[in-house]
Amino acid sequence: MLLAGVVLRKSMRGDAASYFVSTEAIDDSYAVRPGLSVVAIAATVAFVAAVPAMGFRYASIAFMLVLGWQLSDRAPRSLAVVAAVALVSGFGLDAGFRAMMVSLP
Repeated sequence: MLLAGVVLRKSMRGDAASYFVSTEAIDDSYAVRPGLSVVAIAATVAFVAAVPAMGFRYASIAFMLVLGWQLSDRAPRSLAVVAAVALVSGFGLDAGFRAMMVSLP
C-alpha cells in the first residue's frame, strides 16, 4: 500500500509526495553528495579485493576508515572517533568471526 501511494505520488496529508511528512521545519543545510555512492561502491570492491592480501582485520579497518572519512565532517575530533570506531570494530569483528564462525584470512 505504501509503495503504491509513493508511485502514485499520494500522501496522507497535503500535496507532499510521501506518506512520511512532518510538521517540523526542514533543515536545508544538508548537502547532497551523489559521489558518495560511487566512493562506497569503489571502497566495497577494494575491500573485497584487499581481504586476501591484507587479511580481514586490516582490510576491514581500512574500509571503515575510508567510509568514515567520507561520511564525517572531517574535523579532527570526528576523524579521531572514526579511527577509534574503525579500530575497535575491525579487531572486534575479526575476533568475533574467528571465535564463533569461520577462520578468516
